[in-house]
Amino acid sequence: MKIKLQTFLGVLFVIGMITSACSPTGAEPAAPADVAAADTASSEPEAAATEIPVAIETLEPTNLVIAPETLGQLRFFWNAEFPGEVSASDTNVGCSPALEPCPLQTNITDYAFSPDGNTLAVGVCEGTTTQDRSKEDSDFYSCSGGSAIILYDSITGEERGRLAPAALPLSLAFHPDGSILAAGLANSDIELWDLLNGEVSNTLSGTPRFVGINSLAFTPDGNLLIYDFVFTFRLSLWDWRSSEPPILIDRARGVGISPDSHSLVTTNFGTQAGDEADAIRIYDLAQLDQFSEIPLDGQLPPYYFSFNPRNGWISGTEADFPAVTNFWNPSTLDLVGSLDWDQEFDETGMLYDLNSGGFTPDGYFVLNRSGELLAPEAQPEATGLDEILWECGFALADMESNQIFFTSHPMIYDECIGPENLFIIGGSEPLVLSPDGRFIAGEDGLGSLRLWGIDASLPAVEPTCYGDC
Repeated sequence: MKIKLQTFLGVLFVIGMITSACSPTGAEPAAPADVAAADTASSEPEAAATEIPVAIETLEPTNLVIAPETLGQLRFFWNAEFPGEVSASDTNVGCSPALEPCPLQTNITDYAFSPDGNTLAVGVCEGTTTQDRSKEDSDFYSCSGGSAIILYDSITGEERGRLAPAALPLSLAFHPDGSILAAGLANSDIELWDLLNGEVSNTLSGTPRFVGINSLAFTPDGNLLIYDFVFTFRLSLWDWRSSEPPILIDRARGVGISPDSHSLVTTNFGTQAGDEADAIRIYDLAQLDQFSEIPLDGQLPPYYFSFNPRNGWISGTEADFPAVTNFWNPSTLDLVGSLDWDQEFDETGMLYDLNSGGFTPDGYFVLNRSGELLAPEAQPEATGLDEILWECGFALADMESNQIFFTSHPMIYDECIGPENLFIIGGSEPLVLSPDGRFIAGEDGLGSLRLWGIDASLPAVEPTCYGDC
C-alpha cells in the first residue's frame, strides 16, 4: 500500500494557481474460476454493506490493446466504491498517524490484474482502514471490520470470487501463470493463494516488528517473489518454492524487473558516512553482488520503476507531486529522456499526471493529460466558470521518437473528473495497466476504483501528436 501525501484538493490548487498566472488574457491461461471465501471466525463488528460495481452494457471481449490508434476507443467500463473516512470528518482533520490512529479516506489497499487481463484482484477493508505509527511492534495499518480480496471480471465488473486473508491485504501480485495470487498483509505475512481451489497454499511469516508488506512483484519467470516493508528501506527476494530464507537488499526502495527476469532496478540510498551516494542500481538477479549504478546527482529518488518491453529502457518516477519521470538506457547507463508534469503547459495549457501504469506491450508510456483549453475560440461564449472547457484523457509517450499521442475530449471540469471520463488524479496508488495492455485501473484516493478499456464498437480516431511529429 504505497500511501501518497498528494491530495486531490492540493493538486487542484496548484493547477488553478498556474492557470490563473499563465493563461493568456482574453482566453494466456484461463481466468481463475469462482472462489469461495475462506471460513472465518471473528469477534470484529459486522461490516457495513459495500456498494457493488456499476453494471455496464454487455461488451464483447476484445483483443484490442491500448495504442495510439485505439486511444479514441478507450472508455469507462465500471467502478467499485469502498470509501473510508472523508477528510472533512472530525476524526481525520489534522490527524497525525505518528501520534494517534488516523482513519484513511479509502478502504481500497491495492489492486492487480491477472496475466491475461481478464481478472482484477482488489484488496479492501470492509470496515474503516486506519494508519497508526504511534506504537512499536504493531501493525501500521489495520481494519475495523473484515478484510477481503475481491476478484472482479475486468469487462463487466462482476464479482467472480472473494478471498478472506488473515489480515488487511496491503499489496497483491499474480504469478505469471495466473494460478497463484500473492497477498502481502498488514501483519507482515505473505499468503500465497491457490486460485484453483481458493485456499492458502503457503505463508511466509513476517518480522517480529509488524509493519506490513508495502509491495509485491513476481519475476516474469515466476521463480522469485520480491517485496518490501512499509516505511522501511529493504527489499527481500524470496524463492517461494524452497525452504531457504529470503535474500535481503538493504537501503533500497522501489522495484522494477526486466521482462527476461535477469535484472532488478531499485533506488539505493547512500550511507550516512557518505562513502556511498544515492543512486539507481541495476542488479543481476543471478548474481546480486553484480550491479551497475546510475548516479542521482541530487535528484529526488524515483520509487516507481518499469522496463520498456520494446527497447529495454528503464523509467523511474518520483513519488511526490510535482514529479518527473526519467528514462535510462541500462546498456549505456545514459539518461535518454525525461517527462516533466508541466513541460507542455506554456504552449498548450496541458499538465501531465505521471503516476502511470508504466509501458504498454508496444513500449508506449501511459500518462494522464489535462488542462484548460487556451485558445479563445475553443471556449463557449458564455462566461460562467462551469462553462470553461478542459481537455482531459489518457496519453501515450514514445520516448524514442519524442512523441506524445492523445485524443481530444473537451468537457467542463466537473465532468472531466467524473469516473465515466478518462481522467483520474490524486489517488493513493499508481495507475495499473493490465499485462496484456487492454485495461487501465486507478483509484482516486477516496475509495472509488475505476476501470477503463477498449470498446471495439466505437470508431477509431486518429490521434493528435505533440513533440517531434
